[in-house]
Amino acid sequence: MLNFGRIKNKLNNISHSTLKNKKDIEQVGNTSIIYNTYRIIKKDECFDVYKDINYIGRMNYKASAVAWCIANKNNRIMLANDIRRCDTRLTYKQFDIENIRYGLKQKDINQEQKNTMCDRLKEDNILYNKLKTDLSNCVNKAKYIKTKGLSK
Repeated sequence: MLNFGRIKNKLNNISHSTLKNKKDIEQVGNTSIIYNTYRIIKKDECFDVYKDINYIGRMNYKASAVAWCIANKNNRIMLANDIRRCDTRLTYKQFDIENIRYGLKQKDINQEQKNTMCDRLKEDNILYNKLKTDLSNCVNKAKYIKTKGLSK
């Protein structure tokens, strides 16, 4: 008769010993190699992600890229998609905020336009902070998956 508790413990031990290997994440120049499968290459303040030789996409934060690799390796597709979505939306929102701030500095806008832009800036700041929290939660989930390995 199979002892599933014992099998689970063995699998946990294997996963923990594998993840504690210092070669899980290696830095070589401007390239990070994760699990000997994923590569993250810094280019123009962004990070290009590759799985083996396949280009996955560009992320704007290294933590997002590493978390995506962890989620993808552990077949957490929804989490990986959430990480990419939050990373992209956060970057666009940051760009929107910078554009509004630039617009507020222009001399040729009237008070009504200025008030509208200030309201939009407040809303964008709220959404930006929410997206930062969402991305942070996704990254923390990926870290948790990495430390726990196969256990659920």
